[in-house]
Amino acid sequence: MTLTVSQAFTELHNRQGLTAIQRSTASTREAALRSFFNTNFDMNESLFAIGSYKRGTICRGERDIDLMAPLAPFSSAKYWERYKDDSRAFLYWVRDHLNARYHATTVSSKRVCVKLDFTDIVTDVTPCFPRKGGGYLMPNGSGGWMNTNPPFHTDLMAAADITLDRKLKPLVRLMKAWNIANSHHLSSFHMELMVKEIQAAGIRSHPVEVEYTLRNLPDLVRKRFDDPWPDGKRIDGYLSAAERDRVVSMLESDAKRAAEGLAYERAGQMRLAFERWNIVYRHTFPAYG
Repeated sequence: MTLTVSQAFTELHNRQGLTAIQRSTASTREAALRSFFNTNFDMNESLFAIGSYKRGTICRGERDIDLMAPLAPFSSAKYWERYKDDSRAFLYWVRDHLNARYHATTVSSKRVCVKLDFTDIVTDVTPCFPRKGGGYLMPNGSGGWMNTNPPFHTDLMAAADITLDRKLKPLVRLMKAWNIANSHHLSSFHMELMVKEIQAAGIRSHPVEVEYTLRNLPDLVRKRFDDPWPDGKRIDGYLSAAERDRVVSMLESDAKRAAEGLAYERAGQMRLAFERWNIVYRHTFPAYG
């Protein structure tokens, strides 16, 4: 029985984990794709996991496993010389190689990776090249290249999580669950980095911290948010002015409901507290009793 709000948040968090089938599929596909790239390309380093999957902040509802495949730019194959002026051609060339093995791959709608849908898990493979000065060069969607450094963000989140007694990543997953329940207006990466920035001090109980995060997110959503990696790009550029206003309005409304939920809990009115939190999470919050 779920009789306290804290118990409900623990249950909600536990629901965010990948299923056993998803975990097994992800691990199997990662190993198979690493072997495929090592066999068919000259690699600068072996394919590796990135994104929320690697950082340990993925939610079951996301279902996307991100992998990065750094090719050796100046090997005998001279990949960089062939494709430095057209990253789209590079991406489609890698896609064609994967199609020979997996048959149903597609280039992502943003033309930055190759997508393989394995039913239980969607795997996004980003072919890239090592970058002078650190990080990698990956397709930017318009034929050029952009800087990226996923290992930097993996280390950043790991260090912050340790500093906060390993309570940051669970809170990130709870906020991603809110984002998913509310039509996923914010990118997963953007949400993750904003939660980290907000949570600079110690993290208390889940309901208290979710309310605190909801209350403080609007200020961050309203303004420019840059990649903490110095050579990275702007993170929030995908948001239009109208979309930004819509998200701020949702956050402010739900922050108020969350505050009411905390007040009802303090007053011992548990059913009303659960009702408020259920509205915040759009009827995906565990039931009372």
